[in-house]
Amino acid sequence: MLQDNEIIRIAIENNRSVVTKDSDFKDNFHSKGAPPKVLYLTFGNISNKDLMSYFERYLDKIIELFDDGSEFIEFNRNGIFVST
Repeated sequence: MLQDNEIIRIAIENNRSVVTKDSDFKDNFHSKGAPPKVLYLTFGNISNKDLMSYFERYLDKIIELFDDGSEFIEFNRNGIFVST
């Protein structure tokens, strides 16, 4: 299993986004600005089927927000929230 710092390094080197439920990435992003793009999932317990349903509904908007320069997006049952 990769450590958080290794995941961050790979994301930065390959211009990738990190999709995570790990609050360490939220804390690291807000304190250090890394990794460059984070999709932070705060659904709590959710079935894979229900999670996929949310992704199907919101994926285009998430991609649009990242393409428009958003760097940290929280995603949960209530929708999408962009951190400024």
